[in-house]
Amino acid sequence: MIAGSPPLPPPPPGLVSRAASARALTLAGRTGEGRRVVLRIRRGAVVAARVGVVRYRCGRFGDVGPVVVSVGGRARLDRAGRFHLRAGAAVQRLALDGRVGRSGHAATGSLRLTGMIATGQPCRSRRIAFRAAVRR
Repeated sequence: MIAGSPPLPPPPPGLVSRAASARALTLAGRTGEGRRVVLRIRRGAVVAARVGVVRYRCGRFGDVGPVVVSVGGRARLDRAGRFHLRAGAAVQRLALDGRVGRSGHAATGSLRLTGMIATGQPCRSRRIAFRAAVRR
């Protein structure tokens, strides 16, 4: 603390204590398709995600999976630990909805990838469940 400056306010009550700390936390796990999912949590928010999607259907072109997507963003955790991350360019946008448990050691939720391929055909994955826990 700098002399003469007021102390920092405490984090909002109810936030996951480990996830609300300044130190970044990495949670890793698997999707319902068996692909890897990694979430980065810092200061009470999901700030990055990396996911693999096996089935990514594109218009008449068909399935172009597997696809791995890495995105950055900022999705704050609410009092119950829920978050909603929407990130990425329109050609490959990730929607990630989930909940971090009270301990801050695990998260569950679902994800969906949408976008398009170079021919302009729209692409979309189905909604896919995921589970992740603190990497040891």
